[in-house]
Amino acid sequence: MPKIFISYRRDDSQYVTDSIYDHLTRHFGAGNVFLDVGSIPFGVDFRQYLYDQINGHDAVLVIVGPEWARHLRERADQPDDFVRIEIENALKLDKLVIPVLVMGASMPDFVDLPETIQDLKWRNSAIVRRQPDLPGDCARLAEGIQVYFASKGLTSALPTPDAAARSTKDILPAPFDWVQIPSGAVVITDGQTLGSRGRPYDVPAFDIAKYPITNAQYAQFTKEQGYHNKLWWTEPGWALREREQWTRPRYWDQPHLSGLNQPVVGVTWFEAQAYCRWLSESTGENTALPTEQQWQRAAEGDERNMYPWGNTWDCTRCNNAVAPCTSSSTTPVDHYEGVGDSMFGVVDMAGNVWEWCRTEYSYPAKGAVESYERVMRGGSWLNIQEYFFQSGIRFRSNPDNWAMMRGFRIVRE
Repeated sequence: MPKIFISYRRDDSQYVTDSIYDHLTRHFGAGNVFLDVGSIPFGVDFRQYLYDQINGHDAVLVIVGPEWARHLRERADQPDDFVRIEIENALKLDKLVIPVLVMGASMPDFVDLPETIQDLKWRNSAIVRRQPDLPGDCARLAEGIQVYFASKGLTSALPTPDAAARSTKDILPAPFDWVQIPSGAVVITDGQTLGSRGRPYDVPAFDIAKYPITNAQYAQFTKEQGYHNKLWWTEPGWALREREQWTRPRYWDQPHLSGLNQPVVGVTWFEAQAYCRWLSESTGENTALPTEQQWQRAAEGDERNMYPWGNTWDCTRCNNAVAPCTSSSTTPVDHYEGVGDSMFGVVDMAGNVWEWCRTEYSYPAKGAVESYERVMRGGSWLNIQEYFFQSGIRFRSNPDNWAMMRGFRIVRE
């Protein structure tokens, strides 16, 4: 395997560089990817040390973020600028040098940059975007490196994912499973009643989580510092998290809502989005919130049932507050399994929690994609009117709403 050296600036691209490192180690092995020179031994000539490090690697990735060029200009007169020295050595040693543009950066104008690194502008660059594109971009980068060295006769194998890479089912505690939903068609109404004018949509095949995401499954995100890593969040979501200082869901400690297998509640659309991005990065699987078309397809099935189980309302098949049934809290996500499932075997598509969808509420969409009202589906444990639980009913909410009735499930595309 080729050995990869990653050159970056902590104050420009730390978060995304860590993610690129994680992905490349899955392809090349941790021993073949070098990230940090922060532990240079005391008393060692750092110039020689960096030269030896670059010389011992086959390829050098130069991570270029939005502030990379500015930092280079500001430090042009500093003899101990490690990034400049690393690039100089890589070019002198004729290594494979790949500028990697991240966080929306473009190749800078090299006119004002040190002359010793100006040859970098002639090196073809790679682009690594945010989630959900990050895993695929990293895979293409790894494959490009491997193909280059195969053409030189240095290796013959194309990159393969690390056999130990975790899948979603490895990461998330039970109960969790994927349900395959075949392609089909749905009709989405324009309003909040089934009598509204509707539009037909074709829905390609996809996988959907059998249950809503539970407190135990969401806890994996909080344990891995999901609330402190900007990489997972949309820009409006991160700004809101910073302003409100969110560190966990709002009803995390409420005894009647915090059971490990109860659905997580008190999460905004922004938090649900961040969770999906974190999970995609952790597994390499493309997970996301369902579109409302996907959600409805999984709920109503081929027969386009009014309720997941059929066309007759029955309050005993889901967690709701429609008389004569009552409800005082959410229930474990598998509590109604085998009783209220959709024809595809998806559980809790009616009742328990309203589920966030990826889709904006209005058609055509109005306003910014990440700030307009989002679609919610399914009804909750507090609703007292049966029509909320119909598979085709749409509800709406601002993406920053964190009520105790709101949860989510995920899809894999």
